[in-house]
Amino acid sequence: MRVPHFLTALILASVPARPALADALAPRPPFCVTAVEGRMIVISSDDQPGAPPPGSEIIAVNGQPAPRILAATRDDSPGECWPTGFGSPDRWAVEWKHPADLRLTRSDLFPPTSAPGSDNHRSAAIPILIDWTSAATTHRTRKHADAAALGAALAGTWTGTLDYRDYGTDRRVILPTGLSVTGGRVPALTFTFDDGPGKTVRSRETWSLDVGRRVWCIAGDGPAHCHRIVEYRSGPGPTDVTLVAEGRGEENGRGVKLRLILARRGGTLSFSTQSAPDGQPLVMRHAYWLSVAPPT
Repeated sequence: MRVPHFLTALILASVPARPALADALAPRPPFCVTAVEGRMIVISSDDQPGAPPPGSEIIAVNGQPAPRILAATRDDSPGECWPTGFGSPDRWAVEWKHPADLRLTRSDLFPPTSAPGSDNHRSAAIPILIDWTSAATTHRTRKHADAAALGAALAGTWTGTLDYRDYGTDRRVILPTGLSVTGGRVPALTFTFDDGPGKTVRSRETWSLDVGRRVWCIAGDGPAHCHRIVEYRSGPGPTDVTLVAEGRGEENGRGVKLRLILARRGGTLSFSTQSAPDGQPLVMRHAYWLSVAPPT
């Protein structure tokens, strides 16, 4: 049976238009991204001056903070190259940074004449940013790690940055940060934050692991918050560890799911917390990027 012309018009009108990036004739983005630890990480870029290099983090595009772009994808990954729902603008005003940077870099980019080259990024159930930025092959060896291994990995004096996402605006705040850790089976951590001229903030926490019950508890001034350990392993270096845990928390009076990822690789320590309301993808809440402090 032939479909009447007016029904054909109604059917075609009801079909959503193809996203701009799905159209082969649409302008291409100057970089491709993926989600790592709830952040937008560049996996490839074109050769424009100022284009963020692979391994850098996209903070905002055309005034839109990265967490809002990620949240709109409803997925743990922004998809191939760029979230299609955000189209492909004629101009890309990009804020980006390397994980250890104290300041953002701002670049004005334009669609390239061809798509950025493909990237041989690794796939993993839970990608670890410190491995991405070092271009290291994902460490898959499962070495047993006990509670003491965490204290050994953390012990010492560290310096670097704290990045956190503002609760109201989703904008990024970056603070110079110091960390001093007394090791042992229950390491004690003392953080020092430089929050502006004449304003130094300190906080103290203790971390305890029950490897048998697969529980990681963090205690500060108030009650301890405990999380279920998803992954805990040592290596490849003698003091390296990877610790991933998930649990529940509260933000702005509502419950959220949490994922915590801690990794030491050589002289670098990273610790990030991701959060999201139920049914939404995890995005970065705060992240530390620290290096072993030089002896004084």
